[in-house]
Amino acid sequence: SNKALRHRLYKQYSTNFSLMKSVPGIDIQPDVPGSIACPICLCLLDESDLVDSQVITVDHVPPSSLGGRDADGVLLCSTCNHQLGSKVD
Repeated sequence: SNKALRHRLYKQYSTNFSLMKSVPGIDIQPDVPGSIACPICLCLLDESDLVDSQVITVDHVPPSSLGGRDADGVLLCSTCNHQLGSKVD
């Protein structure tokens, strides 16, 4: 399900993000444990944002309109995801 996918990706992203924050010289503020950043706008999102499916969304790569599957997704904030639509660079 989309909810399970969002939770699985969030766990993976938050682990990677915490590793990145531990690199000397990288200072991400505020430092919210277990948070992630939208890869487009860099806004911080925390686990409570998963409750509302309209805050953290799965962007299908390629877009679902072009055959993208749920397994081929990345997490974005809903604003960035909706702005991208079904565009392909």
